[in-house]
This record gives sequence, C-alpha cells and structure tokens, in this order.
Amino acid sequence: MEGIKKSLTKKIPNGKLLRIDLTSREGHISEISLTGDFFLHPEECIVDIEKALTGKSIDVKKAEIQDIIENVLGKKQAQLMGVSPRDIAEQVREILDKKHRFRLLPMQVFDAATNMALDEAIEEAVREGESLPTIRIYTWKPDAISIGYFQGLENEVNLKKCKEQGVDIVRRRTGGGAVYHSEEGEITYSIIAPQKLFPANIIASYKEICMPLVEALELVGVKAEFSPINDISANGKKISGNAQTRRDDILLQHGTLLYSVDVDTMFSLLTVSKEKIADKFIASVKKRVTSLSDENPKVGKEEFIEKLIECYKKRFEIELGEYSEKEVQRAKELVAQRYSQQSWTAMR
Repeated sequence: MEGIKKSLTKKIPNGKLLRIDLTSREGHISEISLTGDFFLHPEECIVDIEKALTGKSIDVKKAEIQDIIENVLGKKQAQLMGVSPRDIAEQVREILDKKHRFRLLPMQVFDAATNMALDEAIEEAVREGESLPTIRIYTWKPDAISIGYFQGLENEVNLKKCKEQGVDIVRRRTGGGAVYHSEEGEITYSIIAPQKLFPANIIASYKEICMPLVEALELVGVKAEFSPINDISANGKKISGNAQTRRDDILLQHGTLLYSVDVDTMFSLLTVSKEKIADKFIASVKKRVTSLSDENPKVGKEEFIEKLIECYKKRFEIELGEYSEKEVQRAKELVAQRYSQQSWTAMR
C-alpha cells in the first residue's frame, strides 16, 4: 500500500547538501532515504539511521529524531561530517511539517446538475494551474438522486416517483451506486487535486482522503473507521459513501456524510425488486446504515463542519476561497451542455 511521498533538498549553512525522501503511511514514516555530499564512516551506518527512523510517528519531535541519530552513531562509533544529527533532525521535521496548499470553498447549496458541473469546472481549472487544489463542502436543493457513471438509469431510478416528488436526477462522472441526496440529510464534500498528491493505490487514496471525516466524527464523540473499498463506518454501520475518478492526472473524490437518513424515502425513489421493498429487507438496511443524528443527536451540521475543517487544516495548508468567475461560467456551460441533458443522464 502506497503512502504520501515528500522530498526536500537543502544546503546546510557552512556544511554539505542534504536530500531527504520520505514516505508516510497511516500517520507513520514508512520509508526514508538520506542522501547528499556529506561524509559518514562507516558508510553502512546510513542504513541503520534510516531503519531507526522508519516506523516513527509523523508527530515525532525534533529532539527525539536527533537522539535517535546520535544513538545510532554512538553504537557504531561512526563519524558524520558535513551535516550534523541536529541538521538532519531539523530537515526531517521540516519535511514532516510540509503541507500542500488547498483552497477551501465553504458550505453552499446547489442543484444536482450544478454540483456535478462545478466539480468538473474546478477539475479543469486545477489541471491548468488556474486554481489551487480544492476542497468544497456543499449540499443539494432540491433533493436528488445521483447515479454512478456505469449504471443504467431505468435500472436504478424510479423516474415516475422522482418526477412526482420533484427530485432531480444526475449522472456522476465517478463510478459506484445510486445515492439519494437530501439537503437536510447529508453533508457532501469534493476534493479535486493533482493525483500525485495522493497515493497511487486506489484504496490507499480513498483512506487518505476519508481520514479527515473519520477524525471529525471522533472529535464529536462518534467512533468511526475507514471501511474499504470506499466507505466510512460508525459503530459498525455505514455513515459515509465515497466515489473517485482520475482523469488527465487530476483526482476527483466526492462523498457524503449522512446527517440523517430516510431509508423509506430512498427506496421509494429507486428501482428495486419486490423482495427488496419487503419490510424485512428495509429493516435490515436500517440496521446497517446510520447517521450523525443517530450516533450523536446533540451535534449540529455547523459544528461537524467546523470539526471537519479543523481536521483538514491538520493535513493541508488551507486558504478560504471562492469560486472563480471562470469556474462559475464554465459550470453553467457544463450544466447546459451535459448535466441537464437527457443524452447524458440516460446514456446507459
């Protein structure tokens, strides 16, 4: 399973060049390589230093890193010249503290077609270098059903019922299953960034992106964990589903966090077999799905979003932003050209 890779090269004042290549996985240093034009005798001691640092928490203190290096050097009676244990410790800590800059677009409400169009418009802007990697938080009005890219519309959606209820239908550019989106019932997020910022392994990247939601749930007293391939569970029940696509080196992942859940309404809007509509099946689903309101009724949406942003700030350098005029205009074009068109929605 791949992790997050970072590199740092620095000329030490009055010393030599030091390069650090570091990979972190699940909150720990999983790989580290120290290279440069410094001197070390015996030479193989560099491997011992790297091994001693591997497995340490990404929160390891600078003083502890220095102690680890000095202990290895002392045991081997090694001589390090051109850089010092303190120099290495400072650079390791600097690379661990290094965060990628992300634009945060705070909670707003859009219709289904606009939500999908904004994701694509931002994806284009990030690819062109016109916008920072972006996190957007949003919800849906009116309520909507989104279907996965590969799903058959009539196989999944009760078109008559959706029309009667005024429920939007949109096809996503991501895979996965049909999702019922309710303005009051969920919090939705999208992350759009160069895919090199996240693990190449699909499941590892899902986990990396989902962890801020897991941590935010923990902060409001809900025991949660990532559940491969792409879900988050709270006390053993699904509370979040997520979907991802990668196109032209840009990763888009969006997902929902259930604030409240109405299984009966959801099944009335989807095309399901008579067996699945049966009371026993619906009762079974209710036992396997939960929501923030079910787990902790005292937590409001705004409080959870504050905690989520707090968790994003631990991982990224966050800049509060707005949709650019170009993104908004491009989203309008995409709504007209694609996401409001029956040719797109009913393509399968």
